Amino acid sequence: MEINPLIQERLKKREGIQKSGLPAYAQGFERNILAEEAKNIASEKVRTVEEITKNPKAEYSLAGRLMTFREHGKISFGQLQDISGRVQICFMRDLTSVKWLTEDHENFWKKKLDLGDFLGVKGDIFRTQHGEITILVREIELLSKAIRPLPEKWHGLTDRESCYRERYLDLLTNEETFQRFQIRTEVIKEIRKFLDEKGFQEVETRVLQPQAGGAMAEVFETHHNALDQKFVLRISLELDHKMLIAGGIERLYEIGKCFRNEGMDPSHLQEFTLLEWYAAYATLEDNMEWTEDMIKHIIQKVVGKMELEVLDKDEKLVMVDFGKKWKRVRFPDVLKEYSKLDMLSASLEEIQKKAKEYGMSDEEIRTTSRGNILDHIYKKSARPHLIEPTFVLDYPSELKPLARPREDGTAEVYQLLIAGWEIVNSYGELVDPVIQRKLLEEQSQAKKGGDEAAMEIDESFLKAMEHGLPPMTGFGMGIDRFVALITEQPNLRDVVLLPLMKPLEKKEVSESGVRSQESGVQTASSKRKEKSNEEILKTDEKSKKFVIVLNKKVEIGRLFNAVGHIMVGLGAGSTSDLHLLEYSDEDGGIHPHISHFGVIALKADNSNQIRTLREQAIKAGIEYNDFTSTMTIGTSENQFRSTAETKEADLEYYGICLFGDAEKIDPLTKKFSLWR
Repeated sequence: MEINPLIQERLKKREGIQKSGLPAYAQGFERNILAEEAKNIASEKVRTVEEITKNPKAEYSLAGRLMTFREHGKISFGQLQDISGRVQICFMRDLTSVKWLTEDHENFWKKKLDLGDFLGVKGDIFRTQHGEITILVREIELLSKAIRPLPEKWHGLTDRESCYRERYLDLLTNEETFQRFQIRTEVIKEIRKFLDEKGFQEVETRVLQPQAGGAMAEVFETHHNALDQKFVLRISLELDHKMLIAGGIERLYEIGKCFRNEGMDPSHLQEFTLLEWYAAYATLEDNMEWTEDMIKHIIQKVVGKMELEVLDKDEKLVMVDFGKKWKRVRFPDVLKEYSKLDMLSASLEEIQKKAKEYGMSDEEIRTTSRGNILDHIYKKSARPHLIEPTFVLDYPSELKPLARPREDGTAEVYQLLIAGWEIVNSYGELVDPVIQRKLLEEQSQAKKGGDEAAMEIDESFLKAMEHGLPPMTGFGMGIDRFVALITEQPNLRDVVLLPLMKPLEKKEVSESGVRSQESGVQTASSKRKEKSNEEILKTDEKSKKFVIVLNKKVEIGRLFNAVGHIMVGLGAGSTSDLHLLEYSDEDGGIHPHISHFGVIALKADNSNQIRTLREQAIKAGIEYNDFTSTMTIGTSENQFRSTAETKEADLEYYGICLFGDAEKIDPLTKKFSLWR
């Protein structure tokens, strides 16, 4: 345990309690009321202080964590927090019985208790002169001694990364966070209730699979030691569900974790929670009706109103009325309306030309399929305008190889768009095994051609199809994204209790005062026994690099500031180890070498070039950090929130730094000249 005076003081208190023969950690405590129930107690059950002191009953029993405490001579006040909220508790020296200690009231508090300790109290309820419901404590017990102090009592945990890494403190000190996750729980309850009433059966399917299917995404791989086989983590629930439909389960659903080994950003997580359902004999029209009914039902039950402010893709608050009948439009129609491109008649050359207008590079166009190019144009032109709940039907069939294809090159599908967010994907499912095999063979060829996200042929799934599947429709919705939408959260990590984070390096100070790292990185002395620093440099410096691209239109002073922020941010958030080496001087001192990778500075002509480079880096899975004009505005949370009104297209990019394999970075940056 770290050497911290506050922790050491609490450890001494713990030791003193145990030496007295009393428990610092109780086995349990019987309570008969929660904090919120106590605050809502009927007026006729609230006695005056005079009545209580004349005839104390200790009628109510509560347990929770001590969050605040203040003394006023012979009387003290505190706040006890449990799952329902907080309630004020009051201690009167002449009334409170510390039944498990023989010490007086003052020593009990000063020598035994701290904020964060769990207490059990018994007493009566009264109302203070300010009208606050309060527990006048008759008996008190220490239930669990907290060794580490809580965050500063008035402000709680405010650092965003700490809120993700130490969610327990975020939940404990930030009521808004606690309520947000209560909403998530209620959303899932209402989903299950809705589907159960529709006759759906909840199922659980495998997470480890011989090969991934049901979506186009890169996978996480793992090794099964007992079978000596490579497996992948599932990227979708679809294929297993369809095989269960073949087995006679006509309506089924699952709420389960899926994993996609792709880039992370505020609207995408590599580990996420997915709801999928499939219904035999139902149509896409049935599915749209169920989807609209279910989401309206959830919002009414959980939020209590049908008009909500939600964050759009530019993190700007917009009002959305969920109570209206939802619009239905076709993908080809909205694409033509907003981009002036008719996908049903346009040649490939015309489509590629239009894609360049919307920021795709020549290299991207050359390596991207027709369907994905159309999807890029749609996302840049039409999708940002779809604010009210809108069903977008008939996507290009190349994007939906598991859906029923139409003769015009579209597929029988819909996506539900709300405030520019893709909330639901739904198919009229393809059940013809001959066509399905042909489409999967085309996907397999695309994968061999370098498309890592393309699907592979799954013979076990095709075999089930060949035994026969009924006509059906399917549905998929990311729970994280939906909860983020209705709780106004710009980052999906804000609605995941324990989001995946890059592990922090554990550091300790040895007796000699030299830092050593426990994260698997060897110390300098042990490295020298195996490889010299020069040998390590030679093996890695050629394969990886930093490339920083700066906007030549930005004044030099702002650029220096931007460079500092970019490099610090990339170093702090990198998923790579940038600190491989330590050097010893002539006197035997050991010094860390911050990074042995070279840094190349390049020049961009304008902000748009950097914006395009950022999008390319995301697609290629390259680590990056950028700096925009909004990052120079203020330091408070409110000031940062005000910048959310700036649309992506209006951001001025000062610079961006890429780090990773040279073979990935060089094709993206070769058009830029050196900064001079």
